[in-house]
Amino acid sequence: MDHTSRLRPAKDKIFKPQQPIRARRTKLFRAVKILGTVFLSGLSISKESNCDKNEWSWEHIKPSQTLIWRNCYDDLECGRLSVPLDWLNPSDGRRVVLAVVRRNATDRNNYLGPIFVNPGGPGGSGVEWVIEGGKALQAAAGENHDIISLANAQCESNMGEITKFTGTTSVARDMLAISESLGLEKVRYWGQSYGTVLGGTFAAMFPDRVERMVVDGNVNLDEWYNGTSIHFTDFTDGVMLAFFDFCYKAGPSKCAFYAYSPAAIQERLESLYSRLRMNPVQVLPSSVNTTTGFSIPRPEIIAYSDVKYMVIAALYQPRLFWPKEAQILSELDKGNGVPFLEYTIERGHRQTPFSCSCFPKSDDDSNCPSSYPLKAIGNGDATNLVHCAEAPRDENFHSLEAMTKYRDELQTKSPLSWSAMFENRGSCAGWKSRNIWRFEGPWHVTPAHPILFIGNTFDNITPLTSAVHNAGYFANSSVLVQNSYGHCSIGTPSRCTMQARKKYFQTGESPKNGTVCQPDAYPFGVELKISSLDNEMDSVMVGLVELAKRFS
Repeated sequence: MDHTSRLRPAKDKIFKPQQPIRARRTKLFRAVKILGTVFLSGLSISKESNCDKNEWSWEHIKPSQTLIWRNCYDDLECGRLSVPLDWLNPSDGRRVVLAVVRRNATDRNNYLGPIFVNPGGPGGSGVEWVIEGGKALQAAAGENHDIISLANAQCESNMGEITKFTGTTSVARDMLAISESLGLEKVRYWGQSYGTVLGGTFAAMFPDRVERMVVDGNVNLDEWYNGTSIHFTDFTDGVMLAFFDFCYKAGPSKCAFYAYSPAAIQERLESLYSRLRMNPVQVLPSSVNTTTGFSIPRPEIIAYSDVKYMVIAALYQPRLFWPKEAQILSELDKGNGVPFLEYTIERGHRQTPFSCSCFPKSDDDSNCPSSYPLKAIGNGDATNLVHCAEAPRDENFHSLEAMTKYRDELQTKSPLSWSAMFENRGSCAGWKSRNIWRFEGPWHVTPAHPILFIGNTFDNITPLTSAVHNAGYFANSSVLVQNSYGHCSIGTPSRCTMQARKKYFQTGESPKNGTVCQPDAYPFGVELKISSLDNEMDSVMVGLVELAKRFS
């Protein structure tokens, strides 16, 4: 038996959900460019642009208290809904404007209404999620649905005030306001990662308004709201160990970081880390082959922490990123840091080398006003604004003593990944602002329709244990297990999962609690076998995988 057999999901093992864990809480690890919904926008910056001033722009839509749709982004509709800034005191006159985007159903037969979607984060754009992936999401749920999402697009007060009203509870109420503006009595919802916090909060606050709800890659609701941030790493090291195991099984032809055993691959990585701690890799501009289109204006240093972050980030989508990561690690092992730089800059893990030009000329539309509110939002500040403001109000919660205790506990629990995961709570140290409205329960409710929870057997950041725990709060819910690695189910194609999810949206029928779906592709393994892109299911599967890749 190899050293990860205890951790690998058995292909024929039937999952038996445990009783819900006693209330424990976690905040989701703040990752760069993971899938997310935005509650705060920045303000657009005026600068020179060659854009057509007559092009469509969000600013062209006048905010109103009823949704007025305008065509946008070629085949979508956009609106700006004005809602109270403070839902606890809605008559005080302060307003915030929600940017709402909709992809209309293409099949009007048996029209089932809209599905609100949220890709997670927090810190990305729900609007961009629909723009980039609305077609794939619609095909996956059924083309007789609209696909809708929102972003908090503009505060009609000042930025200092809005920081107190960006929490999950307020956005759940915003979502209800949108549904009421559409004349809906109940809501259909599909949320991933942090989107499961929004979905769970909405369902607990308004259980009679739930018509369908799929939550995939679940954050432990208790741990999100009390900030303990421990059980989000339940399987992080398990996924890391799986890299060594899958690399060994793939062999040197498929895994460039191969060694004679999984343990030897792990030792090879630890040895690389040790060398980088003492001697970071230096990359000179002259060592870069500029014929590939990649260049650097000055020397770059690659340190241990840089490589550690890349390795941990790849755990989100092992099937997509492990083969490339193995090549990069192999080159770093030889002292060549160019592939690392090229990859991490492209992925957004590392800043583009400094340029003296503040507004470089470009043929793209990056300076166009129609990018608002997309490119002014979805950053680390927005992530912290939501994440840290949800923390407990105890002034000693982020004290040196408390953080030292947290570090020790996390290191004991997750020795392979703790140093990268510590940021989850550490990034909020010193953050004083707290949300004015914070839902405190009750959590044990009976939704109008049972909720479908989905979890990967080995999710590096939202473990299956959290799906089981959360399901215990909502009567008659079901947990569907996808027997795969990484964050959320859509990054690993599974026809079984797709069928179950679509059937739930179309008919309301949930799979039996504890149903296990096998994946149709594995890390370092045979690529997804597509019978034909004319085959509806295979086409949808490819679309979801590409969506996960773009937003990972």
